[in-house]
Amino acid sequence: MPGRLDNAVAQIGRNIAAQTAAQVKRLIPMTEWWHKLYRDSIEVYESSDRKKWAVMAVSAVETPLFPAETTLVNVTKSTGTSPDAPVNNYWEVLQSYNPWPIDIIPALTTAYVADLEVVPKTSQEVAARRATLRPLIPTIRKALTDAGASLSLGGPVINPKFAGRAYVDYVFLAKRLELGLGGMPRKPHWVPAASDLQAHGLAWGNTPAGSVAKILETGSNPTGSPMPMSEARAKEFEDSRNTSWRSAT
Repeated sequence: MPGRLDNAVAQIGRNIAAQTAAQVKRLIPMTEWWHKLYRDSIEVYESSDRKKWAVMAVSAVETPLFPAETTLVNVTKSTGTSPDAPVNNYWEVLQSYNPWPIDIIPALTTAYVADLEVVPKTSQEVAARRATLRPLIPTIRKALTDAGASLSLGGPVINPKFAGRAYVDYVFLAKRLELGLGGMPRKPHWVPAASDLQAHGLAWGNTPAGSVAKILETGSNPTGSPMPMSEARAKEFEDSRNTSWRSAT
């Protein structure tokens, strides 16, 4: 019986975490190129003892070492690329509008063959530059298509790449969406999902209905495939939960 109880507890935790993840994803809009990548990166994690669970967005795309909130980049001619890199001069369009906040560079279905000069700035300077460039984005997109570029505006979503590497700060983009940073519209998704968890967590524990009773009756293993989470990672997630969105609640 202890084994069945342990499995039932694990199923309840997995059910609640899965419902929380589904609620977060449901609240994420699909109006910008990175929204699908962000939504698809949200996973359920479970500790090795099956007593702790987390819902976290972990990007499968290489993320930059520089934060979007305090970084501008100058796009320049590439000083060297791999033999299989695409051949194009689309970087010249971007260069005309340097410097760029990295989160509003138009996405293509291929890579920009270019180098990036990273320029640390204050958040106020980056926000001001973003406000200046945003009204020009339609003009810049037209210049790119006139140059032969194929923009990623729908269908398969490709993040902006330079020489085949992605430079996207998903942590900042997620916070921008949740909190409305940089003058962007606020679209809360983590805080409402957490509120729903508090209100409906007990019911979510038995969703799908009968999943826990089946384990208690038959001794079957819990269903679901959460990502593995070490104890150190569980502590990291717990600390993040306690600090990341405190200003939003």
